[in-house]
Amino acid sequence: MKKIALILVMVGVVASLAIAETSAAKVFPWEGCFTKADGSPYEVVFITDQAANEMMVAHTKHDQGVIEKGGGRWTLFSANMDVAKQSSALEDTLLRKPDAIVLHPVAADTTIPYIERGTDKGIDFYVSMMPPLTEKGRLHPDILAYVGDYQKSSIIARANYMIDYFKKKGIKARLLFAWGSYGKGSFCAPVWEALQKTIKGSPWVEKVYETPGTNFMVEKLYNATMDAFAAHPDINAILPCCGMGQQGIYQALQDLHRWYPDGHKDHVFIATRDAEDWALEYLEQGYINSDCDMHIDRYSDTTAKVIWWLTVKGAPIKKVNTSKAWSYGQGIPEEILMHDTLVTKETVQGMREYWKKMGRDYYNWPCHKDEEFIKYPAP
Repeated sequence: MKKIALILVMVGVVASLAIAETSAAKVFPWEGCFTKADGSPYEVVFITDQAANEMMVAHTKHDQGVIEKGGGRWTLFSANMDVAKQSSALEDTLLRKPDAIVLHPVAADTTIPYIERGTDKGIDFYVSMMPPLTEKGRLHPDILAYVGDYQKSSIIARANYMIDYFKKKGIKARLLFAWGSYGKGSFCAPVWEALQKTIKGSPWVEKVYETPGTNFMVEKLYNATMDAFAAHPDINAILPCCGMGQQGIYQALQDLHRWYPDGHKDHVFIATRDAEDWALEYLEQGYINSDCDMHIDRYSDTTAKVIWWLTVKGAPIKKVNTSKAWSYGQGIPEEILMHDTLVTKETVQGMREYWKKMGRDYYNWPCHKDEEFIKYPAP
């Protein structure tokens, strides 16, 4: 089994950065970069938990654009939040022996056997956002690169914002943490651990309740929220692991008559993630207190570029930006964590303007110049 040094890639951006180039008329810089010497294409397969929400549509479409316009072959499989479908797609893909597989897993731990088998076949594995972790909480060593930060920056920012909110109100938070995947090695485990460290010792967090695992499914999150409020009607704050399936939480709050904008006596504080358009509308209306924007353009752009660097070029990333301004904390030197941008009612308009300039033609989104992020060579 091939053992490869862990590489974590920072893909965040903060408001002080210049807005990304958006002109689709410019010459595509990666033309021919995913074509082999014999003229055949590099084959990249993206197996995602779902490709329905706006973030994953943007992610997969932009990666497809970079790979295909670069001369490669691109295939997308959506598991529709079904572990059995994810496993079946992995089984079939291993038989095809593509050059690279990108995973955004439903249940990250269930992908490990396929990663090990595929690595033995010479397939390169990459992971976006939701990493398969060992029981010790480390990224599985057969993964060539992980694009993300275990979502630690998001939960740290959201939890701190929650503490500040309740401090200003002069009341204590009785928090519900909504799990997606659950247990050791799950995607949400590092999020939960970072939350615990952030709120530890805070006099403004009185109680913390948890839902069972929901696999980010709308119906399960709905039921888990209903059950939590039935058992603990004193809940006044909710932090979901991430934004997937959050509609279930909001529907439950409506049915519980707890869906009110900030300022109402029965308002429930909510700090979520993903910054989809419909969620930003709730933010503007006060139903949601904060959101976190992962900058999916950086995720997708970086995923494609790392595949080119490692699978096509066959060379490790030797130089990365280690500026503390871009990392939310570092463990080993290769761990450079993405920094989400916290979005509040006061800053939401600026975030909308950013995405308006990017547009919705995800396939033809421009490739960012990443000298300030990852030191990629010119194609």
